Amino acid sequence: MKPMLALIIVLAVAAQANPSAWQADADAYVFSEEPDENYGDLDVIAVQYDEYMEYRSFIHFDLPEPHGDDDVIEGVLELDVDTYHSPGIIGIYLLSEDWDEMSVTWNDQPTYDAEKVLFHDWVYYYGYWVELTLDGSVLTEWLQEEPFNNYGMILIADPYMTWPDLFFYSRETPDEPLLWLYPDPWPVLSLSWGVVKATEW
Repeated sequence: MKPMLALIIVLAVAAQANPSAWQADADAYVFSEEPDENYGDLDVIAVQYDEYMEYRSFIHFDLPEPHGDDDVIEGVLELDVDTYHSPGIIGIYLLSEDWDEMSVTWNDQPTYDAEKVLFHDWVYYYGYWVELTLDGSVLTEWLQEEPFNNYGMILIADPYMTWPDLFFYSRETPDEPLLWLYPDPWPVLSLSWGVVKATEW
């Protein structure tokens, strides 16, 4: 009887690189009309602007330690809406100095880096929450190169184009802000169609 060859394709199963969700460990808003007041213990944060007043908000997430050359393809900031009066353009930037949730005020608010733009776009409200897609390259640089400069982010209205008026639930509520990080590549790190092996019998 002639020997027969059976071709066996061995598949290397790809390792899953799942998205991760991170809870805020500090958030607060500041208000231009009460520049010495702190609002870090309230149930809301706010982004609002008109010709008379402005609200800005700060959020800090206890982010993971960097993992070599891992990249983030994008992030998503999930905010549950408390009050919505009008849409508008909101900018989200990385903060460049430390701040304290229970003492930050309009007069001593931290500075932000206008070059580190996580988000700058219209924000509309169609349901119970909004999901803002954050720039993956800025997140990657932040996580890989500056993990010890994690001062959080600022949410600020673009006063030159629109007058947004939105209030979101803060971390003091069950509907707290969440930051989702999506690794790159996602959802698989690598995939091999395997090695073709011949078995004789």
